[in-house]
Amino acid sequence: MNNSITLESLPISAALIGDNVVIPKGSDSSQKILVVSMTFLCAAAVSVKFKHAAVDYSGAMAFAANTGLTLIPVADEALFVVPPGEDFIFTLGAALAVAGVIWFKRIPK
Repeated sequence: MNNSITLESLPISAALIGDNVVIPKGSDSSQKILVVSMTFLCAAAVSVKFKHAAVDYSGAMAFAANTGLTLIPVADEALFVVPPGEDFIFTLGAALAVAGVIWFKRIPK
Protein backbone atom coordinates (compact mmCIF):
# COMPACT_ATOMS: atom_id res chain seq x y z
CA MET A 1 0.00 0.00 0.00
CA ASN A 2 1.27 3.46 -0.89
CA ASN A 3 0.89 5.98 1.97
CA SER A 4 2.57 8.90 0.20
CA ILE A 5 0.92 12.31 0.21
CA THR A 6 0.23 13.58 -3.29
CA LEU A 7 0.60 17.19 -4.36
CA GLU A 8 -2.68 18.22 -6.00
CA SER A 9 -3.68 21.30 -7.99
CA LEU A 10 -6.93 22.98 -8.91
CA PRO A 11 -7.76 25.93 -11.12
CA ILE A 12 -8.74 29.10 -9.31
CA SER A 13 -11.90 30.40 -10.92
CA ALA A 14 -13.68 32.84 -8.63
CA ALA A 15 -16.15 35.47 -9.79
CA LEU A 16 -18.90 35.82 -7.18
CA ILE A 17 -19.09 38.63 -4.66
CA GLY A 18 -18.48 37.07 -1.25
CA ASP A 19 -17.27 33.52 -0.63
CA ASN A 20 -15.85 31.36 -3.44
CA VAL A 21 -14.67 27.85 -2.55
CA VAL A 22 -11.22 27.36 -4.05
CA ILE A 23 -10.36 24.00 -2.43
CA PRO A 24 -13.39 22.00 -1.31
CA LYS A 25 -13.15 19.85 1.79
CA GLY A 26 -12.32 16.29 0.87
CA SER A 27 -14.55 13.25 1.03
CA ASP A 28 -12.49 12.15 4.05
CA SER A 29 -13.53 14.68 6.70
CA SER A 30 -10.52 13.80 8.87
CA GLN A 31 -8.02 15.32 6.42
CA LYS A 32 -6.42 18.75 6.75
CA ILE A 33 -5.61 20.81 3.66
CA LEU A 34 -2.10 22.23 3.39
CA VAL A 35 -1.99 25.09 0.86
CA VAL A 36 1.49 24.89 -0.65
CA SER A 37 1.52 27.52 -3.41
CA MET A 38 -0.78 29.63 -5.55
CA THR A 39 -0.83 32.21 -8.27
CA PHE A 40 -3.76 34.27 -9.51
CA LEU A 41 -4.63 37.31 -11.61
CA CYS A 42 -7.56 39.71 -11.14
CA ALA A 43 -9.32 40.81 -14.34
CA ALA A 44 -10.47 44.10 -12.77
CA ALA A 45 -9.97 45.99 -9.50
CA VAL A 46 -11.17 43.79 -6.63
CA SER A 47 -10.37 42.94 -3.03
CA VAL A 48 -9.48 39.34 -2.14
CA LYS A 49 -9.36 37.71 1.29
CA PHE A 50 -8.26 34.13 2.14
CA LYS A 51 -10.19 32.20 4.80
CA HIS A 52 -11.87 29.01 5.96
CA ALA A 53 -15.31 29.05 7.59
CA ALA A 54 -15.37 32.24 9.70
CA VAL A 55 -11.57 32.36 10.26
CA ASP A 56 -9.60 34.84 8.14
CA TYR A 57 -6.08 34.02 6.96
CA SER A 58 -5.66 37.51 5.55
CA GLY A 59 -7.30 40.87 5.47
CA ALA A 60 -9.00 42.13 2.32
CA MET A 61 -6.17 42.83 -0.14
CA ALA A 62 -6.91 45.38 -2.86
CA PHE A 63 -5.76 44.47 -6.37
CA ALA A 64 -5.80 46.75 -9.41
CA ALA A 65 -6.99 45.47 -12.78
CA ASN A 66 -4.66 42.88 -14.36
CA THR A 67 -2.61 42.40 -11.20
CA GLY A 68 -2.36 39.41 -8.95
CA LEU A 69 -0.27 37.49 -6.50
CA THR A 70 2.07 34.52 -6.43
CA LEU A 71 2.77 32.80 -3.11
CA ILE A 72 5.46 30.16 -2.75
CA PRO A 73 6.46 28.20 0.35
CA VAL A 74 9.47 28.99 2.49
CA ALA A 75 11.51 25.96 3.65
CA ASP A 76 8.79 23.45 2.68
CA GLU A 77 6.25 24.99 5.05
CA ALA A 78 2.57 25.26 4.12
CA LEU A 79 1.23 28.74 3.43
CA PHE A 80 -2.08 27.93 5.14
CA VAL A 81 -3.39 24.94 7.09
CA VAL A 82 -7.12 24.34 6.73
CA PRO A 83 -8.69 22.25 9.53
CA PRO A 84 -10.40 18.93 8.74
CA GLY A 85 -13.85 19.27 7.21
CA GLU A 86 -13.35 22.89 6.05
CA ASP A 87 -13.05 24.53 2.60
CA PHE A 88 -10.31 26.98 1.57
CA ILE A 89 -12.14 30.12 0.42
CA PHE A 90 -11.45 33.35 -1.47
CA THR A 91 -13.81 36.15 -0.43
CA LEU A 92 -14.17 38.73 -3.22
CA GLY A 93 -15.29 42.31 -2.64
CA ALA A 94 -17.01 42.45 -6.04
CA ALA A 95 -18.32 40.05 -8.69
CA LEU A 96 -15.19 40.14 -10.84
CA ALA A 97 -13.06 37.34 -12.30
CA VAL A 98 -10.05 36.04 -10.37
CA ALA A 99 -8.25 33.15 -12.06
CA GLY A 100 -5.12 31.10 -11.51
CA VAL A 101 -3.96 27.82 -9.99
CA ILE A 102 -3.47 26.53 -6.43
CA TRP A 103 -1.33 23.62 -5.22
CA PHE A 104 -2.13 21.74 -2.01
CA LYS A 105 -1.88 18.47 -0.08
CA ARG A 106 -4.48 16.61 1.94
CA ILE A 107 -3.01 14.99 5.06
CA PRO A 108 -4.44 12.95 7.93
CA LYS A 109 -5.50 14.91 10.99
